[in-house]
Amino acid sequence: LTNYAINKFNPNFEENRDPTNASDGHKRSWEAVQNHLRKEGHDVDTLLSEIEDLIVKTLIAVQPSLSHFYHSCQPEDIENSMCFEVLGFDVMLDHKLQPWLLEVNHAPSFATESELDRLVKTEVLHDTFNLLDMNPEARRQKKRDAKEKMELRAMGVSKKATVEERSAIELEVARARTVWEDERLGSYKRLYPSEAKEREYYHIHDAAINIWEMLMGGTSR
Repeated sequence: LTNYAINKFNPNFEENRDPTNASDGHKRSWEAVQNHLRKEGHDVDTLLSEIEDLIVKTLIAVQPSLSHFYHSCQPEDIENSMCFEVLGFDVMLDHKLQPWLLEVNHAPSFATESELDRLVKTEVLHDTFNLLDMNPEARRQKKRDAKEKMELRAMGVSKKATVEERSAIELEVARARTVWEDERLGSYKRLYPSEAKEREYYHIHDAAINIWEMLMGGTSR
């Protein structure tokens, strides 16, 4: 397998010197590989669609468990935005360009041992932080809100939102976040959710929830 951490110690290994050149070196960007495959006449659009399908199905499979534990730890978090994760999907292509999932890295390497690494990984981190809307004012507002809730709770006047009120707020926040993200995707591409995709994957999502609830004897909805 093309594991860079191992291959770089091979005496015949050649480091990439030109990130835009798909034929330069033994480690190349995904964009360069796509261009190379297109030049060879392969159907790259279908390949990308199959990889995206693979990614969505993988995440849907673990969503019920993540949702349950997230809301167990943060039951009052209506914005659903207290943490994030950059995942690394290792996908292998066979001789028919059929993608196969090898593993998902929850802590992919961000080491920059070459100019190619620096360009690709810097862009990933830049676009990630831009999507998250991380800024000092948001942090200060979170602290003010938490302090206000504590004071109200101490005075015995804390009011808990009804299920209907909470659902309405969650929907409003989710829509606002979707607009924010779609305007600042950078090199990211939204794969899921969307109205069309939710309809397409509904049966898979529902099956994942049912399996999780059957195994755990709990509720993740």
